[in-house]
Amino acid sequence: MKLEKEALKVNLKKSEPLLFVFFCLLALLPIWSVFAFVTQDGQGHIYNGQLLMSQLSGQNGFVSKYAEINSSLSPNWISHPIIAILTSFFSPFAIEKIITSLGVLLFVFSWRKFILAFFPHHFLLSLAGFVFVWNSTITNGFFNYNFGVALLFLNLALLKSFRDQQSTAATIKLAIAMLLLYFSHLIPFCVFGLAAVSYIISDLFFLREDHSPSPFRKIKIWIKLFTAACLPLTLLFMHIIFMFGGKPSEATYLHHLTDKLLHLAGYNVMSDREWGFSRWYYYLIMAAVIISFIVNWNRKTPRWSAPSSHSVFIFLLFALTLACTYYLPDGTGFGGGMLTIRLVYLTTTSFFLLLMTSIKNNLVLGLLMLSLLILQVDKHMFIHARQQEVQDYCHVIDQARSVIDQPGLMYVADFQRRWPLVHVTDALGFHHDVLMAHTWLHKPFNPIIWKPELHLEQENMPWLDNEGICNSKELVTALGSKIMWYVIAGNPTAAKSDSLRWSICHEMLEQNYVLRFESKGVLSVYELREP
Repeated sequence: MKLEKEALKVNLKKSEPLLFVFFCLLALLPIWSVFAFVTQDGQGHIYNGQLLMSQLSGQNGFVSKYAEINSSLSPNWISHPIIAILTSFFSPFAIEKIITSLGVLLFVFSWRKFILAFFPHHFLLSLAGFVFVWNSTITNGFFNYNFGVALLFLNLALLKSFRDQQSTAATIKLAIAMLLLYFSHLIPFCVFGLAAVSYIISDLFFLREDHSPSPFRKIKIWIKLFTAACLPLTLLFMHIIFMFGGKPSEATYLHHLTDKLLHLAGYNVMSDREWGFSRWYYYLIMAAVIISFIVNWNRKTPRWSAPSSHSVFIFLLFALTLACTYYLPDGTGFGGGMLTIRLVYLTTTSFFLLLMTSIKNNLVLGLLMLSLLILQVDKHMFIHARQQEVQDYCHVIDQARSVIDQPGLMYVADFQRRWPLVHVTDALGFHHDVLMAHTWLHKPFNPIIWKPELHLEQENMPWLDNEGICNSKELVTALGSKIMWYVIAGNPTAAKSDSLRWSICHEMLEQNYVLRFESKGVLSVYELREP
């Protein structure tokens, strides 16, 4: 019987790489089964990547009058050079799918490397990356943050390798990975700092699975670790000094935080309705933990008696991220808003990881992973169905891009009020010398920023929630340029509250603009009349 179990374990271990490749393809299906996989900020990042490429090549004559490349080494850069290169070969919607796919693949690869480094006896947990990869930040289009979360787990795996090998090669790998993590996003970088401290503490003071003495008791490894972390920590210190003075925003009430944590809000990819899927994480994982406990209870030497340093490490990571979730405000002074939902995701993921690593029976763990992955396939179908609802709109935007043939300022009056279509109209500025009125040039972490003489600190949001559709005088005055392209997204007469505003705006458009493209009730593009 024992030999049969060992044979089963060996066969499962051999099949794990094939299962991993299969689920990689499966994880990409929601992205590549549609014309455009729409994310909230995706097209905004792609537009900025295109501006970066155009600035480097000197092709943006109009935009260059007002904008320049950001010379600061901001921790929000990693996706933009990749996007800049891709703009020479692909359309904006194809780039969005490529970047999203890269984020997904990098996450599952890094998760697998992390699991195999820390929990080799739980090798089936390498497939859990396919459960945790689809989260709220994917369709929010937080490209840099998503790369950062993936690099967080890769850095942890390399930290473990550095601890075991203490070689020059391991030090260099960790140094490069930490530098990439810094340039991805500040939050995963700081969480890695918390995780590294948790790991070192657990390795120093708690039982290790191999019962070996901790190398962190030697000064030599600390010197190497400091060397590896020196450059990213210096950049972080400089960033904090130069960015000091930011004000937090969007405070979140404590009971809202608890509700987000309990309802696994970090795993909502498309809508809150996904609680119907994510609640099964609780049911299945808790059931597997209980069954595993019962199975191991009758053993002569239960493996539950003493937690390993790795289990303590995950517990400390969970406790620290949970504390940060409740302590830190939702917005930050460094430009990274929506902090809560990011920390909620990391907290719940570390919590589930803690539970799953306590499962000591491979058969139970295998059945759990099979159940979770079947559930994930169902969730993929839900994501696909929701993305299908916005495909017609994306096709219209792709058609309208062809009429943009003059450089100038573009203003979008958005009557859609649909998520995640917030920045999808930025695709209209792709491969054109066009400055979008709602650009992120005022944000200090953006790759392209306003020139010093332009003091446009406030974001000029052309959404009806923030300002009237004709309230563009401040921007025009500051830039000294008329609006060349006026875009109406959605149906401006659908709501009574918009009708009056639209009548005033429509009169202005009739007098000063020529209709260049129209899809009734979907999108209209107007060009300024020649004087």
